[in-house]
Amino acid sequence: MAAIDHLSDPDAEAIREGVLQACLHGADHDHLDTPEHALRMVAATDVAARHGSALRADAVTSARHCGHSWAVIGSVLGISRQAAQQRFSTAATTTADPDAPEQRVIRRVTALNEMAVLEREQAEGWHLVGFGVGKLVVARSDHPWEHERLTFASHSLLRTMEQGGWQIVGVWGWWTYMKRPVAAPAG
Repeated sequence: MAAIDHLSDPDAEAIREGVLQACLHGADHDHLDTPEHALRMVAATDVAARHGSALRADAVTSARHCGHSWAVIGSVLGISRQAAQQRFSTAATTTADPDAPEQRVIRRVTALNEMAVLEREQAEGWHLVGFGVGKLVVARSDHPWEHERLTFASHSLLRTMEQGGWQIVGVWGWWTYMKRPVAAPAG
């Protein structure tokens, strides 16, 4: 059983079309056959492949947390149980660092509510340190933080934000998650 067996043909086509549209985002459609565009597509598809791999690893982690066996996951991916376990077991398990600050996982978050959840958490002294399918990982902090989620962030925007004290937490699909400590009010 391959992964495609779990999706309808229209769903699979919609995903392919979405990736293509994301890769073409901002491209001048009248000049798609230029040498510059060819390199832009190489870069865009590389980003799509890397993020697709990260999304797949997170999806496997989520499936493992839901109780699915390596055999079932391997079957969906069209690979053996052993291959699935070897490829994804490090992504599916996390080891707690005893010296790290207190952390907790917030589950059942979506793209629609996660920024509101982060706003509430930051007000209670937590900041984002990781995320995955339907979850945020936050850590306790002695100082307040603020969070941003950027869509299709350009390198120049990221550089500007980093110069403003923002730190990249990570990238998920088309979003880049950032945080920065809130400056203490003058007083």
